[in-house]
Amino acid sequence: MGAGQYRPKGAYLCGLTPLLRYDFATGSRWMPFVDIGAGLSITDIGRPDLSTRFEFNLQAGAGLNYFVRANMALTIQYRFLHVSNARIAYPDCGVNIGVASSGITWYF
Repeated sequence: MGAGQYRPKGAYLCGLTPLLRYDFATGSRWMPFVDIGAGLSITDIGRPDLSTRFEFNLQAGAGLNYFVRANMALTIQYRFLHVSNARIAYPDCGVNIGVASSGITWYF
């Protein structure tokens, strides 16, 4: 994942998060899903939002696939992301982010 902060100053956030996804088989073109994951991040956002360069991230999401072909689906989803240092250093305010997205998913 990658993200940027633009105010009050420019900064970056990069991370790697493996996700576990569960698809609900409905027997139709519609397939809802949920997923969760935990990973590591590096950032230069700094205080007061984040207090260390090394951060953990937790993610959870839910979405819906609509299959237009057997291996291609239109996808909408919402994801919650929490970034913090897990109390390695103080203050550990952390950052919570909600992301809504849409796209095309291709299955190999």
